[in-house]
Amino acid sequence: GLREEYRHAAGQHLALRRRVDGTEIRRTYSICSPAPDPAGEGPSSLRVGVRLVDGGAFSTYALKEIGVGDELEVMTPAGRFTLEPAPGLYAAIVGGSGITPVLSIVATLLAREPEARFCLIRSDRTAASTMFLEEVADLKDRYPQRLQLVTVLSREEQQAGLPSGRLDQERLTGLLPALLPVERVAGWFLCGPYGLVQG
Repeated sequence: GLREEYRHAAGQHLALRRRVDGTEIRRTYSICSPAPDPAGEGPSSLRVGVRLVDGGAFSTYALKEIGVGDELEVMTPAGRFTLEPAPGLYAAIVGGSGITPVLSIVATLLAREPEARFCLIRSDRTAASTMFLEEVADLKDRYPQRLQLVTVLSREEQQAGLPSGRLDQERLTGLLPALLPVERVAGWFLCGPYGLVQG
């Protein structure tokens, strides 16, 4: 009955709430599933990305206690970190869990707009800590000519690709012109930890 209220745009987020001993715990998580087709029905389900935080009051509960059949309080989708699918070249630089809203944006854009291309530059500490590794690989397999994927690991050497280390302003200044025609990018997305966003 609430299908339309929970229809989301690619890149939006949800607030989840629980009460523990009379105290409200509320956390916001980005939606990682593609946006529903505007001409079709709303989504039958929504997926969010939750990374376990040591001692995290909500992430521990979400990843270790929630089971099938449990009910959660979920606010309607919100946020303006979105992209309406259109032709052109788009790019994102993401770090860690910053992949979550961008995964929704990339999947939605490439599925709906055959004249769109996307360059995804992602930075993670290690391959084991990388969120949505398989989902991004599946997108790359589905759209090999339209999705360019560059992965940088800051704390682990890779056998191929870029050398390890953090993505900072100096590295990006040298890297970006070699990857794509920067002046032709129709839209940029930057999402990740404070150090990456500020760099």
